[in-house]
Amino acid sequence: MKRQINLVVLIMLILLSSTSLKAQTTTDEIIDEYFKLYEKSPEEAFDFLSKDIKVIRGQETTENLKKQILFAANQSGVYYGYEKIIEKSLGNSLKLLSFLIK
Repeated sequence: MKRQINLVVLIMLILLSSTSLKAQTTTDEIIDEYFKLYEKSPEEAFDFLSKDIKVIRGQETTENLKKQILFAANQSGVYYGYEKIIEKSLGNSLKLLSFLIK
């Protein structure tokens, strides 16, 4: 289970590493919206993050990543919230965020 939660966190880091995700929105607003959606549906949350990302290439790659996130979410049990554990700026245009899903 710990491996699956780490997978979700790693995938989120990859997805959130693109600052072009939502140019008019702050990082905190994106995170809040993501976890509101995650509470209802991890699939909707993934779609929210991935729809504007240019880094992920190809529908097959996106679908495989989505399957991994949904599998990890289903194995994790009941969602009780999240907690930020790491926040780093990587230059002027990238931000690294890591969360623990409770």
